[in-house]
Amino acid sequence: MSETEAEAWIEKLKKLPVVRFSSNRGITMSPHFACNLDDSGIRMVELVTFPFDGGWENLAELQEILSISTLALLYEKNAAKDIVIPIHLPSWSMDGINVQEVQDGLLFRKVMMQTNG
Repeated sequence: MSETEAEAWIEKLKKLPVVRFSSNRGITMSPHFACNLDDSGIRMVELVTFPFDGGWENLAELQEILSISTLALLYEKNAAKDIVIPIHLPSWSMDGINVQEVQDGLLFRKVMMQTNG
């Protein structure tokens, strides 16, 4: 992104209710994402990863980035039950998360574990 594009993106993020910047040991690193909230859960509207050249050549890498982003939202303190990402990809397997293709893209839903008792 150019400096102008980055500033415009930051202004857009300031208007969204859910914004997350990933970090590791205090250093900002991708993925970064922003979401809208609605009655059914969270809808991701922005996803930024670095480096990004405008395309994805490695499906597994994109799936890993989306997995990291959704896990952060599904397991935080006031977690949503559902997350929709408006991207059409084949679904994949994640521990504790059901990933399925839906009309709007991919639906991520936390799987409730059954306890014996």
